Amino acid sequence: MEKLLKLEACSSLSQSKGRFVENSDKISDLPTHIAHHILSFLMMEDIARLSMVSKWWQELCISIPSLTIDGMRYRGKDYKVIRFKNFLDRMMLRRNGMKMVQFCVRWTFLKWHLDEYRFLTWLHDAIRCNVEVLYLDLCIFIPGALKIPLCVLHCESLRFLTVSLYGGVLQLPSSSGFTKLQSLSLTRVRVLDELFVERVLSSCNSLDKLCLDGINGINNINIWSSSLKYLEIRSYEHDDLFHLNVSGELLEELIIHWKFTPSGGSLEQLSSSWRPPYLELFHILEQIEELMIHAQCLKALFKAGILPIPLKHLHTLRINLSSSDSVDGDVYEAIAVLTKGVANVLGLFIDVKPSPKKRCPNLSLMHMTTGVHTLKYSL
Repeated sequence: MEKLLKLEACSSLSQSKGRFVENSDKISDLPTHIAHHILSFLMMEDIARLSMVSKWWQELCISIPSLTIDGMRYRGKDYKVIRFKNFLDRMMLRRNGMKMVQFCVRWTFLKWHLDEYRFLTWLHDAIRCNVEVLYLDLCIFIPGALKIPLCVLHCESLRFLTVSLYGGVLQLPSSSGFTKLQSLSLTRVRVLDELFVERVLSSCNSLDKLCLDGINGINNINIWSSSLKYLEIRSYEHDDLFHLNVSGELLEELIIHWKFTPSGGSLEQLSSSWRPPYLELFHILEQIEELMIHAQCLKALFKAGILPIPLKHLHTLRINLSSSDSVDGDVYEAIAVLTKGVANVLGLFIDVKPSPKKRCPNLSLMHMTTGVHTLKYSL
């Protein structure tokens, strides 16, 4: 009798534990899109472990619409890398065309010749899933180049593409593509084709945002676009960019960050016959309302004879000036000439970055601020 009671007690206890475990799984009762949102906060390694819990969890993990693969932290841990790659191979294969919104890969390839096929297979599987957002943050050790496959170029669902290669080489097929692409961002990329940007834009009829940050291998960039609304170009001292020509009838926001150090010394040491690189884009700036420009850039434009610029609709002018810069008569005159082409400016801001080695410049601008409602000199 006592044994029977013990058995009944154990049975009821196990049943209650089972009900507790069953009732503790609240995620399985949630709508799929909410469960996917919760899983989006997990690392891919955690998702790999979670997929082994049950068949239901496996299917949920495989069908996640946004995948972020971060392999940057696996350097030197070969056995973990192999296991992780094998899981990703199986996962991407088993998706079998399930809808994918975003595919993000961050990876360091020490042996690109061994991993190129595997990575391109992942990329091909993402394209089969009609991916909309593609983010590639790859460090490819030399020798190696990322050759974008044709399937990416011809992907009708792709809307946003971001590629960062840490100075690595990017190659595109000769075929035209990206017909539905809306946003393209390239960071720290080296290209081997001087007409790379022109070829990309020639077929991107829907592109409204373009960001080029640290593009090497190009001396001249010519941008003609009837769809661009946002353009951002950042070029640094050791980049190859020398000439920039921009034309865009729908352009609403333009950001140019251009550091240029000519060979043989600074701008002050060059002969008067030398013409600095400049932007052939002022024919599109008549509708601009806000302008931020560095004083040295303003000085270079003045020496090149480009000023004054007819900025008929400009109401805010911001001039950046480092106190380490040489503030001479040319800077004053450049500012004065610029303001002659501005009839409706209401706010003039002079931003000075202080230097511990030099005193801040003393700018006397009151003689050129007629009609200005706001004059601000800030350190």
